[in-house]
Amino acid sequence: MAHLRTRYLIPSIYRTVGKFLRTCVVCKKVNGRAYRYPDMPSLPKERVTRSRPFQKVGLDYLGPLYYRDTGGIKSKVWICLITCMATRAVHFEVVNSNSTQDFLLAFRRFLARRGTPDLVYSDNATTFHAGEDALNKLFFEPRSWKRIQEFSTIHKITWKFITPVSPWKGGFYERLVALFKSAFSKAIGSQLLTLEQMHTVVVEIEAVINSRPITPYREKDPSFHVLRPCDFISPEVTLQLPPGAHTSDIGFDGHRLTEWYKDTTEVLNCFWNIWYSEYLSALAQRHQRRLRQSQYTLTHPSVNDVVIIGDDNMPRGQWRLGIVIKLLSNKKGVVRSAEVRTSRGKSLTRSITHLYPLEISAQNDYTPQPKSKKSLSPTRVQPPRKVKRTRSYSR
Repeated sequence: MAHLRTRYLIPSIYRTVGKFLRTCVVCKKVNGRAYRYPDMPSLPKERVTRSRPFQKVGLDYLGPLYYRDTGGIKSKVWICLITCMATRAVHFEVVNSNSTQDFLLAFRRFLARRGTPDLVYSDNATTFHAGEDALNKLFFEPRSWKRIQEFSTIHKITWKFITPVSPWKGGFYERLVALFKSAFSKAIGSQLLTLEQMHTVVVEIEAVINSRPITPYREKDPSFHVLRPCDFISPEVTLQLPPGAHTSDIGFDGHRLTEWYKDTTEVLNCFWNIWYSEYLSALAQRHQRRLRQSQYTLTHPSVNDVVIIGDDNMPRGQWRLGIVIKLLSNKKGVVRSAEVRTSRGKSLTRSITHLYPLEISAQNDYTPQPKSKKSLSPTRVQPPRKVKRTRSYSR
């Protein structure tokens, strides 16, 4: 631009050059911005509808956590986290390996203690680095996923997976992952536990997280009961040890047990009323309506857009090119993810926050047209050649 100004006088040269650079494809590969993510949707009905505890759940793996086995060797385990979408209660299971069998055994223990869920949300496998996470091996290897499908079909369980590389869509269980990691690091630090100690600490952390308040505390009303997730599972449970000298000589006949059952039902209904009046109103006061994006483009995604696919594990210069082949919208028509085909023909599903448009469109796939019948051109007919006659010349 400085060289141009030495030879020419161009009005609004900065605006003209900037407009040209904004349409440069090479520059967009380096400095382009992703699509703008729409406003956050309303909470799903599973979060705001009364249901049995652990009827609609989210599932995730966290770890590995290290412990000391009987031979003093450092080994590792994983934690299978299952949380209720309505009551926000959580259940932890210690898993010794990434095998499908260990996961199914842990899931069977969960079913025996909490009941069979109708719906299970889980992360997509491609959200984990290098395929080393447990869910990558459990849910998306053909043999493993087939066994889990058969198990789910028998128990009538529906599995749903969030969009790959979109952890905010599983925020209701990702938040509990952070709570567990914080509590575990504060309680254990850098010391190595035995396997039995590990089981004990995990169950105690589960009890502490289930005792957290999910409704705001009213200081002016001391009689107000702060709602906890454990109130829906074991009403009025406390984490304190019972006094050793406590004895009860009161017998439990049929009438007394019936009265106790009615009282427990009334207490549980009271907890659900607090859940409706306090917890749901607190959820309605959301402080973040939009996903945090430092930079974005106002261009709306459309089919056949050429984009580069963002990858947090690779430098930008190595991001792959792709073509948007399908827009995935919800019932209201809002597009939050899209299906992209790479140059190798592989189809990927990505959030639009990971798609950086180059503002060029790919031509539609070539469809061979039926060959039209060629019109027969007239054949050139040459006149018959006459036989050369021999002539005699007389002198």
